[in-house]
Amino acid sequence: MAQVAFALRLPALSDEQEKRLHRYGYENCDETRILQRDDGVVFGGILITPFKTKRVAQSAFAGYLKLWGIATIAYSHWYRELSLEEYFAEFESAPQVVGHGLRELVSATVNRWICAGMSVVIDRDREVAAKAKAIRDRDKEISDRQARVQWRTDRWTYRVLRGVFDVFNKTKLDLIREQNAMFDAEQESKKANIFRVEEEARQVIRAHEHRLKTDWEYREKTELALIAVQREQSLKAVAIFYSLNPDKKRRLT
Repeated sequence: MAQVAFALRLPALSDEQEKRLHRYGYENCDETRILQRDDGVVFGGILITPFKTKRVAQSAFAGYLKLWGIATIAYSHWYRELSLEEYFAEFESAPQVVGHGLRELVSATVNRWICAGMSVVIDRDREVAAKAKAIRDRDKEISDRQARVQWRTDRWTYRVLRGVFDVFNKTKLDLIREQNAMFDAEQESKKANIFRVEEEARQVIRAHEHRLKTDWEYREKTELALIAVQREQSLKAVAIFYSLNPDKKRRLT
């Protein structure tokens, strides 16, 4: 069935009346448009299901307009049927409001294209994954084969080198053991010497402390020697100070 467009010439509309027209267009038309003019508006659209005759269509629209409180312009042809070419030419500058039928058709078409695109992408991803898996399996097989060959080569090489190594290993191990024993003996000797020297030093310190407590002459002699040493060190420090600061020395003298 061929699509039929229509145009209704109406007076100026309120916002509520315009919403009612759009509601009718959303439910019964593929699209609707409202063209503003100086003497009113022109409401046009493309019907989803055309009326049987022009008279039936005019009567139906008259009933709707009366129900919505929209007056028709009696002195002119307020209802016209248009071809699609005439409709698009007349309403080219008017904004388009898509009806639910066309909207659902567009949504369904877009969804089908999206599904088709997703199917292509999924098939391509599966193909790429299959190729990648085949490459990984092939590389793994080659790697396993190389690993087995390498293991056999390493085992044979180890056996040959082990046989050669065992011939010279005994003499080398004996030399290492002898060197380790000599090193251990030397360390033990050093430890014993250090312990002996420390013990002698401790005995000397204990004897010195005992004589300081029991022999007053030794204590006095020791204290005088300590005072002499401290005095000598003080004189040396003063001499160094004045040698580094000759101006201060002149002021003092």
